[in-house]
Amino acid sequence: MRLKVTRRGFLSVRTGVVFLFILVWLLPGYALVQSGTGFIAGLVTDEHGQPLAEVKIRLYHLESKTEIKIRTNNKGEWSAEITPRGTWYLDFEKTGYEPRRVCVQVAGKQARPSWLETRLKNLEGLVMTEEIIQALEKANTLFSQGSLEEAFLIYQNILTESPDSYAINYYLGNCYLEKENYDQAIDCYQKVIDKNPQFGPGLISLGNCYLKKKEIEKAIACYQRLDINRIEDPQLLYQIGIVFFNRWLFSPALKYFQKAVSLQPDFPDGYYQLGLTCLLLGRYSQARLAFQNYLKYDSETDRSIQVKNFLEFLKTRT
Repeated sequence: MRLKVTRRGFLSVRTGVVFLFILVWLLPGYALVQSGTGFIAGLVTDEHGQPLAEVKIRLYHLESKTEIKIRTNNKGEWSAEITPRGTWYLDFEKTGYEPRRVCVQVAGKQARPSWLETRLKNLEGLVMTEEIIQALEKANTLFSQGSLEEAFLIYQNILTESPDSYAINYYLGNCYLEKENYDQAIDCYQKVIDKNPQFGPGLISLGNCYLKKKEIEKAIACYQRLDINRIEDPQLLYQIGIVFFNRWLFSPALKYFQKAVSLQPDFPDGYYQLGLTCLLLGRYSQARLAFQNYLKYDSETDRSIQVKNFLEFLKTRT
């Protein structure tokens, strides 16, 4: 069988049997939860290296649904003892700064805690007065508690009082998105993007709105504007990769799956999609490695049988 890929990453198939055989095996993945206690600590600073106090940190273990919430101290430092060990997602939030999510691997029986240094970027388009900061913190708390209408009114009032604080449109967009008012959300996010074209959270949210509306090409256009080097969330990378993959844009999908598994080595879904993508692109040695990595985390499910079949097929390819 000969597979040919165009410059844009589309696949043309001279013999479609194997291609269809591959695509029908898209089933949910499985992950490994590791027991044991691990330790993690770190420092949060601004772009100039100055410590940031009272940064909200949410640590989340996806497989076990374990959640820990802490804050940095006056020196910008934090620490946590966590169970189970393995892959943890960390969300950093502070009023006036862009939210940031990172992924870390935490091992057990450590001689010293894992150390993570995190820099937060100032949120452009926000007039940082004490009054605005206090109002924004109150609104963000209400939003996290599900009080969308109350939060919306405060955001709207901030924007009315401070028209130059265009970044508030991002928060208004989040309220509309939660209420599934996608057109209004898109309008708000676009106002921020027009002023700050590389605002990652805004581009992601804008793309997600278009996905909800099933306007896939517009969603892809948003994701293509993202700087992949600034994305540190394996799940987000994976989901964007899936969007490209489902549109047969295999070359763009490849880089997202590659980075997802590099950030989260125990990510079987990521290895599975990476293997499929490499297989469809004719990168057989890379496909073989990805599927072998997948089997390290799942060797007994129905999907593992599919992966083993792919590996048998790859023995006939060089």
